[in-house]
Amino acid sequence: MLEQLDIAANQLSVGAIEPVCMLLGGCPTLRVLDMRLNPLGAPKAVMTSLVSHGAPSAASTFDALQALPGMLHSLPAVIRAGSKAKDLLIGVLTSATICELRLDPTLLSAREAAQLQHKLLKNREQAQLQQEHFDIGADAPPTSRPSSRTGSFARRGRRQLSWGRAPERRAAPPAEMPVLGVLFSAPLACVDAGGNVVPMDTLDFDKERQLICDSMREAKRALRLRFEHATTDRLRTLVTLGCCVGLHYSGHGDPAFLSMEDGRGAAHFVGVEKLRKLLQAGGDTQLQFVFVSACFSEAAALAFVEAGVPHVVAVRRTTRVSDLAAHAFTRAFYLALAVGSSIQAAYDIGKQAVFTAPNMPEADESSSFLLLPRDAAHDVVVLPSLPRVEHWEPPASLGAQRQPLPAPTEAFRGRNVESYRVVSAILDRRLVTVSGEPGVGKSCVAVFALNYLAERHYFSDGVIHVEASGCDSIGALALALDGAIVAAFGTPSHADPAALLEAGPSVPGSEGGQGSEGGQGSEGGGASRDSEGGGLQERQRRSSGGGSGQEMMAPVVAPLHMLHCLLVLDGVATELLHQPAFLWLLGALLSFARVRTLLTARQPVASPLQGGAEKVIELAPLSSLNTARLLCRLSPRTLRLHELPGASNAADFVQLLARTPLVRMLSGNPGRVKATAPRLQTLSLDELGRSLAAEVAPVHAPAAVT
Repeated sequence: MLEQLDIAANQLSVGAIEPVCMLLGGCPTLRVLDMRLNPLGAPKAVMTSLVSHGAPSAASTFDALQALPGMLHSLPAVIRAGSKAKDLLIGVLTSATICELRLDPTLLSAREAAQLQHKLLKNREQAQLQQEHFDIGADAPPTSRPSSRTGSFARRGRRQLSWGRAPERRAAPPAEMPVLGVLFSAPLACVDAGGNVVPMDTLDFDKERQLICDSMREAKRALRLRFEHATTDRLRTLVTLGCCVGLHYSGHGDPAFLSMEDGRGAAHFVGVEKLRKLLQAGGDTQLQFVFVSACFSEAAALAFVEAGVPHVVAVRRTTRVSDLAAHAFTRAFYLALAVGSSIQAAYDIGKQAVFTAPNMPEADESSSFLLLPRDAAHDVVVLPSLPRVEHWEPPASLGAQRQPLPAPTEAFRGRNVESYRVVSAILDRRLVTVSGEPGVGKSCVAVFALNYLAERHYFSDGVIHVEASGCDSIGALALALDGAIVAAFGTPSHADPAALLEAGPSVPGSEGGQGSEGGQGSEGGGASRDSEGGGLQERQRRSSGGGSGQEMMAPVVAPLHMLHCLLVLDGVATELLHQPAFLWLLGALLSFARVRTLLTARQPVASPLQGGAEKVIELAPLSSLNTARLLCRLSPRTLRLHELPGASNAADFVQLLARTPLVRMLSGNPGRVKATAPRLQTLSLDELGRSLAAEVAPVHAPAAVT
């Protein structure tokens, strides 16, 4: 296909217009035409001939090309170009899909050149639209092409000339890509009737999300996924907008309700009757199918049926399904739907995938899945003829987040209630401090909370994480803060590294790796870096003196003033908490109405602050049961039942382990558990317990009597 033609500097005159017209009519793929450095004159006789007879149809693109060399020798060069010849040239050239036309700047008047450029711009927009549809595999919208060669110069007085073509049709709008809405419900805790906060089990939504994306990536079909976290507001919004062809819900199930999120980290249990009324409000839904991926979800699924959804997949109201079964069904079901299978066929394929999947329990879980209504015909293809795509890309999970965030620790155990309290406090207060002894898990809880908030897009400008555990002076903290802001928003640096570091360290011992404590780092503080009596006090005076510290911090935090973001200062040294410059920093952050600050430190600030007050969440040690679970999770080898007499299964093993002296000596400190767990590679549980007891005994032994 001919896409670009260069006929510049060929002494072409107005007579060359006819073969060029033939070329354009026979080659609709032509995008670039270069006609510069040609004396395109316009004798009246030639123009009249072209207007009277029109441009003959080109037998082929190459016939038109072969006609050009003859014109080079036979057509005289004409110096003066008439305005009607220019009109003809504009009319002929703008009837094609040319995106770039290169002409001598003196050939057209300013008005004519503007008219031509306007048309070329439209052609480029149309070509871009076609390319985008081609990239996703969709049919390109129809283009305007010449359909007749017998037209005349109607409407010539308006400079909208037509070379023998029918009036342009407006291109039909491109068909919208179908959308599958995916709702995940992951509350951290629930509040019981007595007002007590109770932790909820964590479901593996990352795995389920990955399976759905893998199915779409393997199918290579033009289907868009829209991931949301399941609140009643988001559910009703998706139904109201009518933008989704199908809906996938994943969360905790119950025969009497569907577990949603309350928007603050806690569970919102929506009864089946309330769910039915929520869905039925406003008339029947436009959803074609729903998959309620939750245990005991049959009753909730019937609420979708009553709301007018014709095909609903659920789990029997008396049955619980394992994560393995749910994952196997989900992957097979959506892969089948994406490639054009009917609902019934995709459902059958999903059940067989569960039946034949490895590592399943002995019971056949494939029979736990239902397709409702039971008496309806489900041989319906809800995603017919999805266009193929070369590469399918999943939607971004963190929205506006630019700075990479630290990932939650792999062995995060027993802190859901504390994480809920942190999330809830951040939404209510401008300054929240997580405090506790070294190794108790302050940073782990903070990192989990900030990822929880970022995934739900609570902050339109994202989250800024500052690793402050290595900052031993206000200057170092300002430098780390400035670097994090630059990484998050791409703003110019406002810090002078030489000036900030000139003051030197002002803290004898930083948090000792607190930024990764609680199962990720060492515990305890560092030793003093100052061996001379007066050196420390002098450095503290230079780095924290009122004016200089504020002058360092003010330009660094100024970019946050108008942003809606969460700032996390992770692992701030105790010695910095009460320095005037740090207190000024907290006061400045409190004055930013849309900025929330999360601080982790061994101790709370506990000082009056300008513009607000501190909300403190102190972490207590883990319970014995959660300490035992964490030890099992961090063990480098599989712990065997025979290591604890009386253990008959995994649940018994953990319960018995929680009562051992070994777990009591770990004191519920995640950092201590992490430091101890590697020794299980060569020691049994009993041997490890005796070894720790021997290490602790000399510490508590009575002093020798002399």
